[in-house]
Amino acid sequence: MRGFKDNLRVLRLWLGKLVLDKNMPVDAPLTPLNKILFIRHDGKLGDYAITSFIYRELKRFLPDIQIGVVATAGTKYLYDENPHVDAVYVVPARSMSAFHRLGKAISKERYDMLVDTTEVLRNRDLALIRAVDARINVGCGQTLRIFNVNLPTGGHLSDTYGDILKLLGFDEYDSSGYTPQDGQSRLNTEKFLHDNGISDFILLNCFGAATMKKMTETSIIALIANISRTAPARKIVLLSYEGVRPLLEKVVEKAGNDNIYIFNSPAGIFEAVGIIRAASYVISPD
Repeated sequence: MRGFKDNLRVLRLWLGKLVLDKNMPVDAPLTPLNKILFIRHDGKLGDYAITSFIYRELKRFLPDIQIGVVATAGTKYLYDENPHVDAVYVVPARSMSAFHRLGKAISKERYDMLVDTTEVLRNRDLALIRAVDARINVGCGQTLRIFNVNLPTGGHLSDTYGDILKLLGFDEYDSSGYTPQDGQSRLNTEKFLHDNGISDFILLNCFGAATMKKMTETSIIALIANISRTAPARKIVLLSYEGVRPLLEKVVEKAGNDNIYIFNSPAGIFEAVGIIRAASYVISPD
């Protein structure tokens, strides 16, 4: 049964691309560039943290440019709080018809460039891109004709976003991220680090957005052991939230390492942002 479903999915994707893909002029000029739209509906906080520099840098190089972002309801606030983003569009439902309707609505804004660095695109993604009808579509490692600019694949996502700036002629840029954080959350984060004497640390997020990306107790302990061998002096902070703290407490007990701490974010995403900003390194399955 699973083999049949997999084959059906492949067939559906093939038919969708046959209908939705279209030829774009490969010699389309990059300028003038007045409006740029980023497709960021994957809902990953970590990806936002490492790519948010591009909105600030675009405004630095092109002060009058208008920047739009397609986000999820769960990450919309990140872009709402970013002073360099001018418009945020939320995908109402994860269906092709919803993506198409959103794309048609966005098309009225007449974006010059659309950027979608997703390597595996679904038919609904193509429906959105086609409906937006930007003059230039920038992809990453794509063979689809709808992308008339293709960036190299295989590198870190932050490098890919740096390649977008280089594509526009901006080789010297600041890649430090911009992440919003309210005052109380910042104080809570600073108090946690101060009370535990933590400065240089590795933040470990063991639970990705998808079920398949959530680590088990055994895999977390193994990862901690590996980190401790390679960086014995560096402290490890486990990012926790409601429902997973008992598991992480068990992990800390079994790991037998005094350099492990659990950071709980009762205020939600803002404190998670704060601890990400403070970390020397972040490890996450997303």
